[in-house]
Amino acid sequence: MELVHLQTVIEGLDSLADIEREHPKLGAQLLSFTTQVSDCCQRAYDRLSEALGTVRGLPAKPDSQEIDIVLSKLNDAPSSRWFKEVAGICDQLAALAEDFEAPIAEQLRYTSPFGDNYADASKDMSAPRYAAHYKIAPLLSLLQKHERELKDDLRTIVARLQAKLGPARDTGDVEEARAYALAIQNEISASIDHIRKLTLRIAGGSLKGASAVLSTVTSSQETMKSQQMATQESRAVILFLAANPDDVDRLSLDKECRAIREKIRSSDFPRALELKTEWAVRPDDLLQYLNEFRPQVVHFSGHGSDREELILHDAADRAVPVSAEALRTLFATLKDNVRLVVLNACFSRPQAEAIVESIDCAIGMARAIGEEAAIVFAASFYSALGFGRSVQNAFEQGRTALLLRGIPEDTTPQLIVKRGLDANKIFLVERAANPT
Repeated sequence: MELVHLQTVIEGLDSLADIEREHPKLGAQLLSFTTQVSDCCQRAYDRLSEALGTVRGLPAKPDSQEIDIVLSKLNDAPSSRWFKEVAGICDQLAALAEDFEAPIAEQLRYTSPFGDNYADASKDMSAPRYAAHYKIAPLLSLLQKHERELKDDLRTIVARLQAKLGPARDTGDVEEARAYALAIQNEISASIDHIRKLTLRIAGGSLKGASAVLSTVTSSQETMKSQQMATQESRAVILFLAANPDDVDRLSLDKECRAIREKIRSSDFPRALELKTEWAVRPDDLLQYLNEFRPQVVHFSGHGSDREELILHDAADRAVPVSAEALRTLFATLKDNVRLVVLNACFSRPQAEAIVESIDCAIGMARAIGEEAAIVFAASFYSALGFGRSVQNAFEQGRTALLLRGIPEDTTPQLIVKRGLDANKIFLVERAANPT
């Protein structure tokens, strides 16, 4: 376990949920607190994932220049934009700790073996609530000391990656560094998924707040019902591939990813859509990621060119084009599981047309698209899918969202459907009745 402070967050949230069942005090505040902490952690560790992606993206036998480029990025991390963004997220966590300190203090008093329950504690110090105290208190302390402690996870991982890559300049062997980056990424994914599932468990049972969900027999019934619904729903993987090379205009791809995630989370069937993210994508990564995640939806976020190309990263993080013909061949190879491709990049309609020779449907842009329009369209599109709408209806909702926001780019996104298919009959979320 490398991400010790993230683990502290998980243990504290788990303990709060467990104690709420026994001693309901927080109510709906627990759901609000957990949801906001989950969102902050997701955004903060997504930024670390980007740094891990640069290491994982190294070829098996890189030259010293390729290693130096990655090392340079890691060396610049403490002063980089993404590290400053993480600092801002940590500020939000500290504000959360302050906002919820009073209600959480109620549970701390209840779980403390030295407070109101001292007499009871002296009889049975093994009571679960006393063990919970030593996990809830560090959570609150950690969030309050965000700048010194929570960011240590990021600093520690970056320092260890630097240490592992240093000798590789001479040996050319980066397997240890790549394996370490993969292990950390898996730890991040598992930890964030744990927090997300905890949030869904708290939210899933009752409109009366978290205490009702966790403290009554109804909780067990609702949990079983939620599990049955999750089993009935088809779980579609959305693979979010981001590319923003150093020598092209910077895009807020993290904002697009966050907007999509939030809309999915707020939909009727959040467990039916699983968002996976990969950053700083290179051409060689495409087959790897598509085989690794076996997605039903592939979403590309980044730049396109008026020469019918998508722009990815090369080994030096400079722009490298991928042609429509290459994408045609790629998705012809992987047509067994991919049903939808979204190319949220300028001038990407020709690529979408090439892709639908093998894939059910694809979305591309008829011309250049503004950054705000791209984010608004994508978020609304996936929101509709999460509510069980068809691909056609979700596409129309995405375009409508642009009009509602006063963004005059509603004709830029184009839905291309494979000949003989009807996008009104294509759903990513299975439900008893699919409104269209």
